[in-house]
Amino acid sequence: MQRCTSLLSLFRPGSLPGEHRSSGDRIAARQNRRSETLHHLHEISSMKTSSGLHPAMTTLSVYIIIPNWNGWRDTIECLEAVQALDYPSCCAVVIDNGSWDGSCDRIRDWARGNTRVRSNYVAHRPDRKPITVVAYDRPIAERGGDPRSERSLGQLPAHDKLVLVRSEENLGFAGGCNVGIRYALAAGADYVWLLNNDAVPEPAALGKLVDFLESHPDYQGVTGQIRLYDDP
Repeated sequence: MQRCTSLLSLFRPGSLPGEHRSSGDRIAARQNRRSETLHHLHEISSMKTSSGLHPAMTTLSVYIIIPNWNGWRDTIECLEAVQALDYPSCCAVVIDNGSWDGSCDRIRDWARGNTRVRSNYVAHRPDRKPITVVAYDRPIAERGGDPRSERSLGQLPAHDKLVLVRSEENLGFAGGCNVGIRYALAAGADYVWLLNNDAVPEPAALGKLVDFLESHPDYQGVTGQIRLYDDP
């Protein structure tokens, strides 16, 4: 089976089905935040972070949707790479599609630091564990999660948290992504990044995608370069 090291699709929330599910207040707040960010970008146009992005651009929130179905080994490798991203304002969201191989427990074990990732492309970092895991069932996730848990997540650094959503049935890749998209929209995401669980993104990948879309307002989405895992 062929795997990819970079299968990346980043979208603006306004271009995604289900945007109407977010409340008007949340949509307005997201638009105001984007306007303030872009205004700030204009003021500090000579400044950049170590990742090459303007500082204000890194405040745009990205929810990373990763469907899983009986593939926890690939998923924890993907999560290890997501944890190594140099973009600071993101949150990984794993949608488990009714796995029967113990995927949810295995993913939790990885977050605790008890399961080692073996990868040709990303180093296992036990010093970055444990990671806080917030678990939701599908109905709660699609309503935007639990308010108290969401407040706690908002206080954590981007790479120290993980949302794990359990579906009781296999919804397929598209169906799993839709659950994650509904959650992200209700949570007020500036961007949604759909990521295959067998992808291993490079550290700078997400920042470059956000940079591209912010620089090209006429584009609604962008996909990164796709490479085969065994022959990149």
